[in-house]
Amino acid sequence: MYEIVIFFSIIQCPAISDYTFEIFNRCGQQVFTTQDQNEGWNGTYNNKPEPIDTYVYVVHYQIAETGLSNTLSGNLTLLK
Repeated sequence: MYEIVIFFSIIQCPAISDYTFEIFNRCGQQVFTTQDQNEGWNGTYNNKPEPIDTYVYVVHYQIAETGLSNTLSGNLTLLK
């Protein structure tokens, strides 16, 4: 048995009007996407655990008041 840890983006702000959080596997396949700032990835795809590997996250957001948008990206390593 292992502990389930959920990966969230660090951007959680009511001033954001447009938000997308995506995770891709090494082959570029999207394994997670959400537009809910309170939803995170639990390391699964189609309710099946993903393998230990490095994944890429991409967060797109826009600030409602200014209209400024930004994209953040990086990688994470899934361990079990």
